[in-house]
Amino acid sequence: MVYFRGRRYAFDVGILAVFFAAGFALAQEPATQPAGPEIIAATSRSELRLPPDDAAEEPVPLAGEQPPVSETEYYGSDALAAAAKACAAGRGAECMERYQKIAASSSTQEVFLALKNLAFIHYFNGEVKTALDYFDKASGLKANDPVIGLFRGWAYLSAGKNRQAVEAFQRAVSMADAPAVTSDSRIGEALALFFDRKFKDADKKLKAVYSTDPYTISFSAYMLGLLNVERGEEPSAEIYFEQALKHDSMNYSAAFELYKLYSKTGNYLRTWQTYSTLASLEPDAPEVGPTLARLNKKLDGNAARYFPRTRAGSPLNGFFRNTPSAPLNAALYADSNGTPARLLQLNFIAASSFAVCDLAAGPISRGKRGDNWTIHFNAKTREVAVLNNWGNVEYLSSQPFRLEPETRGAGILVKDAEAPGPLGQMLDDKELRGALTVIPDSAGFILVNNTTVEDFLPGAMMPLRFGMREPEALKALAVAIRTQITEAVRTSTGTLYNFCDSKACLLYGGINTEIQAAVQAVSATAGEVLDTTAPAGAFEACGGATEYGARDSGSTTVLPPGPAQLVQRILALPPADLLCAPRWATEWAADKWTVLIDADAVNARFKRLYKTRPVTAVSPLGWTRRGSVTAVEVKSRDKSFTLTPQEFNRLLAAGTLRSDFYYVIPIYDGSSIAYFLVRGIGTGSGRGLCAKGAQKAAESGYDYRTILKHYFPGTEIKS
Repeated sequence: MVYFRGRRYAFDVGILAVFFAAGFALAQEPATQPAGPEIIAATSRSELRLPPDDAAEEPVPLAGEQPPVSETEYYGSDALAAAAKACAAGRGAECMERYQKIAASSSTQEVFLALKNLAFIHYFNGEVKTALDYFDKASGLKANDPVIGLFRGWAYLSAGKNRQAVEAFQRAVSMADAPAVTSDSRIGEALALFFDRKFKDADKKLKAVYSTDPYTISFSAYMLGLLNVERGEEPSAEIYFEQALKHDSMNYSAAFELYKLYSKTGNYLRTWQTYSTLASLEPDAPEVGPTLARLNKKLDGNAARYFPRTRAGSPLNGFFRNTPSAPLNAALYADSNGTPARLLQLNFIAASSFAVCDLAAGPISRGKRGDNWTIHFNAKTREVAVLNNWGNVEYLSSQPFRLEPETRGAGILVKDAEAPGPLGQMLDDKELRGALTVIPDSAGFILVNNTTVEDFLPGAMMPLRFGMREPEALKALAVAIRTQITEAVRTSTGTLYNFCDSKACLLYGGINTEIQAAVQAVSATAGEVLDTTAPAGAFEACGGATEYGARDSGSTTVLPPGPAQLVQRILALPPADLLCAPRWATEWAADKWTVLIDADAVNARFKRLYKTRPVTAVSPLGWTRRGSVTAVEVKSRDKSFTLTPQEFNRLLAAGTLRSDFYYVIPIYDGSSIAYFLVRGIGTGSGRGLCAKGAQKAAESGYDYRTILKHYFPGTEIKS
């Protein structure tokens, strides 16, 4: 029985749902592993423009990569390979049937591996008792397999049998000299003690993990924070939650616990700042508006001024640049789906003289450099007015119009933009190069930046830079992002805009976010793109391999894993030669991460989104050759839903999962799930350029062309 769930702060479950949808202000595998660019059940080879399987081009090897091995060496037999591929491709019935057939064969080793895989299939289907039976059968053939010993502990913990879980975890540590199993067993033992309310013993175990395991330092700090909350030691809890965020800025569980502590102690400024930032990723949640209104009242109605956002008094850009290239029309203040905000009002200041232009009739009115004008939407007439410095109307229209700087390459600073909703006054100021088109509609007006790909690119690179400093790495990033933008524009069906400034396209803060190194990288690679139609952007860290077959470690495999191999890939400690490894030992969160999610929050969202509750099982339905989940089955007591990785991420909470490369350990309270423990690898989509790997490759002397050929196998750079 999980007793910890009995203690709760006096907050609505829906508020928990808001937290888990929020962002915060903001055992090594075998040494002989194969490589290859094929992706199973994700992106077809034709979409990638890669050669067929029998002529697949290997990624350009970087130093330290080992040659691939055969499938038989990796899987153990052709039969096991066929079963693993069926699982990865989402053919669940065939997968189960193949493993059951192998389990009835005469080969002891094959029977053992089949039973091991069947155990994981049942475990992730929520059939914990059946999984334990299979783990027992497999351990009867190979008693000292550390992974089986470890997951017998997790299965007992899932079933709420905390004492048996502790015993199983302790046995797993003694089975073999496997650092990954030892580390995971200590975490499992600490959680079992914690859920059993043996806080003194749990504290000792968690502190040992916190001080010795760099891969789970944020998670163990978070758990120590929860433990101190349970013991009524809020000051210590606050310190641990802050440490959890220091080591992983995306540890949203810790952020939400801090919000609760700040609220409890009456620190309304910190409460507002934390909650408003968290809520910004799910502003349509029903609790957001009332909660923000309550907190705003606590701050005398001036809470918006304390929200962390970009503010500028006047245009910062004195360098006018207009680079001839493909036109780009980016919708501004877009949401996570790419839908631009309907703005109600904004101020703007141009870096040169400017004109207000009717799209048909041409210039209607003109302003001077430095003038502070306003655009205002009238909800009654559904018209948009342009007001000058003195508040006089210069132009009034219900049709689209444009603001045009009269000096080519000059920018326009957009200030104090407002949109409907509880977070509508918390939009960043943006300085934008090129023109702005204002598109009125019934709810407000859409703002579109009319610029060029080359002039947009330096600012678009910034959120994806992830600490890149080396010029060759930045050049590789410039080519990858230019390819992404060019392909998006080419395939867009939009008429007034063909791109956006959110994660649905590319985050873009404006030219005030540019750095000179990015501008130089764009200039040095002007017009260069990759010959591919596959997603050609960038992401932070792959954790070992990308979806396109590039290996960031010589010991990483990209053959489609079976269920047990998938678990072992994620369980494994990061290889010593990992390109995207962090500079400091306490910064592994981008490569290897762990989160604990309260099922109450998930169930509240499950009810709101799918009209049913609670969640009783979560099962992966397929995965790529790298190991990223391609679909997830989520079951309630009477229904079953097949979700995309994006939908599942939103269910657990948008942004909670750093990547799609993970497994989920359910922890039950009776027949219902009380917690989801998610273990994952990498940060980002895994498709395209690994930013941290590119940086390390550039530091090692590789030029941007070699880096791109490594991360985009089978493609060429063209102008």
